[in-house]
Amino acid sequence: MFKRCTKLSLKFPILFWALIFLGTLTFSSEAGVKSPVKNVSSVGEKQNYLPILNRWSGDYPIAQLDRLKEWHAQAHGGYIRDEAAFASFWEVFKKGTVAPRVDFSKNLVVFVMGDGSYKQMFIAKVTLKDNVAEMVADGNTSGPSREGSLAAALAVIPRAGVKFVREGKEQIAVE
Repeated sequence: MFKRCTKLSLKFPILFWALIFLGTLTFSSEAGVKSPVKNVSSVGEKQNYLPILNRWSGDYPIAQLDRLKEWHAQAHGGYIRDEAAFASFWEVFKKGTVAPRVDFSKNLVVFVMGDGSYKQMFIAKVTLKDNVAEMVADGNTSGPSREGSLAAALAVIPRAGVKFVREGKEQIAVE
């Protein structure tokens, strides 16, 4: 019995260090990537993840949706391409605060809004495939209900390579 435990206990450090070594190989192979897009293989298909440079979440009043020309009701989202539109959005979104600086020559602000049922949310990731950026939102329903508002989530992503933004089944052309 004692000999078996000794042999078994010797295997654990070897396994531990082997896993550490394999982990460092994975990280070091990604360290040389200079592109803002991260490539990840999944089942023979290349999936690109755009970096999220900044993100916000909160409530947007339903009564003010007509003010937001970038809103695509079918998709429950869209994108903002310039500083004036972003400032107008922010004025309602975070009343009484100054809109954060975004370099719109290099970046876009993508957003999603709730579908009527209140759900606090955030943009967890943005994928890029065939020049189409797609937002993946996540959240919870444990937050307080805000009558007359939709939950909104925004993210700043690089503009390079993005020709369309997809939210739901709708594909929106980026100008």
